Amino acid sequence: MLWVGATVASALGNTTGFGALTGGAVRSRVYGVAGVTPTQVGHLTVFTSVTLALALALMTAIGMVCAAADTLAAMLHASPDLLRVSGSAVLAGFAVMIVLCRAAPRTLRARWNWLAVTIPARCDLVAQLLLDVFAAALALWAVLPHAQVGFGEFLTVFSAAMLIGMIGHTPGGVGVFEAAMVFALGGSVNTPEMLAALLAYRAIYFRPARPRSSWRRSKAER
Repeated sequence: MLWVGATVASALGNTTGFGALTGGAVRSRVYGVAGVTPTQVGHLTVFTSVTLALALALMTAIGMVCAAADTLAAMLHASPDLLRVSGSAVLAGFAVMIVLCRAAPRTLRARWNWLAVTIPARCDLVAQLLLDVFAAALALWAVLPHAQVGFGEFLTVFSAAMLIGMIGHTPGGVGVFEAAMVFALGGSVNTPEMLAALLAYRAIYFRPARPRSSWRRSKAER
């Protein structure tokens, strides 16, 4: 149940846009059957949306410092040295945030009882920051033609393009994401091959998964 709700909510949220609303509505519908309250669904939606944005910022910052400052400089119209300094500052902020997290989640309440912030456990935060974006980038990397670019640099460009697409508020970053990827990697991959890989990535990553029980039932009917 959790797997189906998470997969379908992510796919539809990225496809239709306004993922926090559309994805949250799907989660509320699916998880409501299991007794999950709308408040809990809201907390989950906020957590996944915020950590996705943070993960993209983290991967981009790592690339600014380690792998792809020169590539991102042309993409963002900024000097490589400025990107390295900015990336270092962002990484320092992430280090402080991770250190402040504890082994178990905790809730901070303001003077008003209705305002509360739940800080996730350190392991949950780190896993959410690293795994989601890495898996998404790997899905595109798997269908991308052999290019003269390392995976570290590719991951950085992918994260920056996703972040720009998220800021643009188009459904799934469509158009903005593709333009950023083609612009940044145009010297390493032919544009037609890049566009074909991007279309395959969209079909793989944003396609709602079919529950295994339904697949088995339809197979038995045939």
